[in-house]
Amino acid sequence: MRFSRTIIISMCLMPLGILVLMEACAPMKSGLVTTGSLSSPSSSASSVCSADFAPASSTVLHSKALLSENNSETVAPFEEQKVQLTGTFSSKAVSTLKNQTVVVVLDMNCKVNDNSSLSAKVLAQHSGLKTELSRKALEYSITEDISPDAFTSLAEQDPCVVGVVPQATVKLASLALPPVNDTELQKQSYLISTNYSHAYQHLVAKQKTNIKVNVGLVDTGISCSHPDLVSNIASNCGYNVTDIASSPEDNDGHGSLVAGLIGAVSGNATGVIGVSGNGLSITAIKVIDVQSSPVSIVTDGIQYAIDNHMDVINISLESPSKVTSIENAVVKAVQAGIVVVMAAGNGSLNLMSNSSSQVSPAGLGKSLAGAITVGSVDSATNQLSYFSNFGSYVELAAPGAVDSSLGGSAGGLYSTYKNGTYYRLMGTSQAAPLVTGAVTLLIHFFKANNVAYTPANIETIIVNSTDTPAALNVNQHRLLNYSKLVRNAYAFANLPLCK
Repeated sequence: MRFSRTIIISMCLMPLGILVLMEACAPMKSGLVTTGSLSSPSSSASSVCSADFAPASSTVLHSKALLSENNSETVAPFEEQKVQLTGTFSSKAVSTLKNQTVVVVLDMNCKVNDNSSLSAKVLAQHSGLKTELSRKALEYSITEDISPDAFTSLAEQDPCVVGVVPQATVKLASLALPPVNDTELQKQSYLISTNYSHAYQHLVAKQKTNIKVNVGLVDTGISCSHPDLVSNIASNCGYNVTDIASSPEDNDGHGSLVAGLIGAVSGNATGVIGVSGNGLSITAIKVIDVQSSPVSIVTDGIQYAIDNHMDVINISLESPSKVTSIENAVVKAVQAGIVVVMAAGNGSLNLMSNSSSQVSPAGLGKSLAGAITVGSVDSATNQLSYFSNFGSYVELAAPGAVDSSLGGSAGGLYSTYKNGTYYRLMGTSQAAPLVTGAVTLLIHFFKANNVAYTPANIETIIVNSTDTPAALNVNQHRLLNYSKLVRNAYAFANLPLCK
């Protein structure tokens, strides 16, 4: 007898053909793949150039020169130097720093014994200073005729000097949201919690190129003529694996919402923006219509992405059991040079090596370099969303809801939807495309600057472009931060970020 597993979307089939919401259904049996969106709960900036950046000691990035898979050398991203004046007062630009003003950070618990030291000179300009801070940033006007190299040496040798940076102006909340005219931008609060405006400023606005990153969306299709998507969609919209004679038009809405999070058109005075800017072309790879579809269809959909040379694939689908054919297709995609981003799933399951829980294809992420598994946090709190799978196999988290306690139609992420409309959904399905957008930004930036990369390089940059709140129960507590993505992108490319 021949039989096949099926893929079910966010509704499940009950006796007598009655459809009810997933959360009202019994736990799904193995062999089913679902989208990662939830419609309701089961119960009840400052400039990146001046922002602090302190990567965890364990973070490493492959440098541009170390792309060989067999090369074990790594370099720490943005290894902090005590004096950070390069590019502002370089020795090639000026011969003396006289009459310049810098900011010197002093250790206020340090005893200054040498009146000729830099710390003594700084304090002399702030006589009568009173502070309860253990460290204090003080402006210092350089009055002596001293070269940049000599000044650097003076600072480096002073144990009371924590660091020296150029003088700069910080504008209050100037980068809370990017300066675009999209009418419903204020509904995208998750862009603030992830510091997206830094990515917009340095990875979108600065890039003047017609290069397009090819994004394969393995999902329910796309609203092909949506005014907030159409110019960022492939010319043929995509491919309907469920019915090759039909268009990939989205009858469900899930795929359209995911597409908008990645690539809603920016700056078109309409609706929302996607995190990728406009440097992408989304191909809808429709593997689900509205209700169910054989697992073979998803496998074929990933193969379509491989055959049509996608740069990145978003898979906001899950199966609560291991599906070898889908996982093999993901492996082949990465081997073909494609980055694959996968939703971790919404079962509130602990995904770890000794766990009986198997979620496919998300379980591949930890062991397959170039494939990334994403869990969900509520952007209002940056706490793990109640529905999100968690544990060591979830490589990082991103906002998949604003406030999951409010339900998907109120607390979800706002984005484009079917039939040219807008809607809110929440789930790891919504967290994954925010990471896919980050991947797309990196690939676009690297292509525009002729920087070689591998899927493994992209994953390394992504998982190190994170904050690490201790209570977040994912691998190394990683939470996506677009500001750090910018810094790491420029570092990997060996390009100056702030000049």
